[in-house]
Amino acid sequence: MATTITKAPVKRAGSTRRVIQVSVREGALFRAPAASGQIQVISGTAWLTRGAADEILSAGQTAPFAARGIPVIVSALGGELVKLEVELPGGGKVEQQVTGLIKESAACQA
Repeated sequence: MATTITKAPVKRAGSTRRVIQVSVREGALFRAPAASGQIQVISGTAWLTRGAADEILSAGQTAPFAARGIPVIVSALGGELVKLEVELPGGGKVEQQVTGLIKESAACQA
């Protein structure tokens, strides 16, 4: 089990955005949908790559997506599990992307 989406999209009260929870193990990658709003690290240390820019975030830190259409690639650092919350806008296309990510995650666990 390398990357796991641990929670289906949840709509936050008073918002049109949805949040998914993701766990990424060392050596695995998670590609966040390009339409995402932000990523928050819940636990662990994450290495984010957006286009040609890299950023390291620790638990409690948040990174907004700088440019729409550029996906963010996340990997774990320090040999620990990284838990993330990824904010997604509502809408059919993003919902389809998330459904695909959940299916890919389940297939990796099998």
